[in-house]
Amino acid sequence: MFTRRQFMIRSLVSAAALASLSGCSCRQSLKMAIHPWIGYEPIYLAEDFGLLPHEVSLIKGHNASQSIQRLKSGEVDAAALTLDEVFRARNQGIALTVVLVFDSSAGADMLLARSGVDDLTQLKGRRIGYERSAVGELMMSKALQTVGLQETDVVRVNLPPDKQVEAWKNNEVDAVITYEPTASLLKELGAKMLFDSRQIPETIFDVLAVKTEVLENCPAVIKKLVKADFEALTRMNTNLGDAIYRIANHENILPNDIKSALRGVILPSLATNRHYLRPSSSFYRAARTLNELMYEQGMISRLDDFDKLLSNRYLPEDNI
Repeated sequence: MFTRRQFMIRSLVSAAALASLSGCSCRQSLKMAIHPWIGYEPIYLAEDFGLLPHEVSLIKGHNASQSIQRLKSGEVDAAALTLDEVFRARNQGIALTVVLVFDSSAGADMLLARSGVDDLTQLKGRRIGYERSAVGELMMSKALQTVGLQETDVVRVNLPPDKQVEAWKNNEVDAVITYEPTASLLKELGAKMLFDSRQIPETIFDVLAVKTEVLENCPAVIKKLVKADFEALTRMNTNLGDAIYRIANHENILPNDIKSALRGVILPSLATNRHYLRPSSSFYRAARTLNELMYEQGMISRLDDFDKLLSNRYLPEDNI
């Protein structure tokens, strides 16, 4: 079984440094941490296609916790993270700025229920298993709100994805908040979907976050890294079959599983990123909502001040 950001790659490790650039030198070795998730595939494909700038290599790990720890220790200066993970890191004193939105969830996250629980209103008094993450809390909150239920109306069970199938078989829960590939396993056991992230579009995001002070030292390299992501995304959209084959081959996962995973996310274009990474955008509003939810749930000790949270300065100026 796998957790939300671990279901695609079993072992990935490498390292490199960002070197000097014309007109500006990186005073420190800038490294990017990345871990398994379908939304990060354009970066892996950029490496595969030889599109990553020669200054860039990836520090590859297994989960976001490793990436955040590497940011905290100074081992890396940038990381691919979910937006809630960015808020957690900033709350811990790591100043990060989002320079790219990799993806938004569009069905990858879902609420599944047993036979006999036919709609969300019937969740009242039921046991709902879910991971106590910001994504899990957000899915819980939004699903219940759609039918006027409060979180006190249900029994919340802290249940990570790798425990959900066993708990389901043992009749320990009536519903779960989950994602692929756990969702498919539960559906085989009779679970049916009552709610998914398609019903809350532009809410759950994955991003490229860079240490804020590093942005001033290495702007050209960061721009080239972001450009490489969009170049790989263009190739992916142009020849999806080849991209799926490459992803399946280097991750040792069946192509159909890759297709299913891709259907659950939206990979925003350059134009969409230009919209997202500015104040008053839908992304900015979603970030506010998420930050408030995290504070209310005790996931962070204070509300984020949003100072230097977003920057669109590193997006390509020309269309790709």
